Amino acid sequence: MRKYRFGTGTSLIEMLVIIPILIVIMVICNTLFRTSLRDVPAGRTAVQTDGQIHNVLRAIQRDMDRGIALPETAGDFAADEQTLLIQTSDGVICYEFDRYGVTRTTPAAANSSSQKWQMKNAVISVARRPETGPAKAIEIHTGVTMPGQDWPAEHLVNNHVYFLDALHARQVTK
Repeated sequence: MRKYRFGTGTSLIEMLVIIPILIVIMVICNTLFRTSLRDVPAGRTAVQTDGQIHNVLRAIQRDMDRGIALPETAGDFAADEQTLLIQTSDGVICYEFDRYGVTRTTPAAANSSSQKWQMKNAVISVARRPETGPAKAIEIHTGVTMPGQDWPAEHLVNNHVYFLDALHARQVTK
């Protein structure tokens, strides 16, 4: 004959305490999992966009090192926050910044060429320095926006200053 021992199982009160605790733990895990699925790819995209921005900045630096002036207008283009004009010995180079990327064109050159960097969510603006008189430098503000995120509006924010003919000035002073 078998003897049944009472008290070795789980009581109803113990189950009523454990179930709400498990629900809270499951909600926390679900929130962390969903956040990681959304934010990790967004962060990776932001870093890739920032890398593209640095490629554009290297091209601007090369052109500024060869630059001899920063004209206010050239043909159909006018310099503003979204357009940068650099006069070189080969002609005028135009950078146009918009929300989809950057376009570099050499409209007046005999071998007119265009280069496009596609960057979704990149923020790039240009300011000529000094603002009055002939400009000798440019200040470029860069950043990456993350639409639909709970983060602040702009990330990886930087300011860069480039001077005209800096390469020649470095060689003369050596």
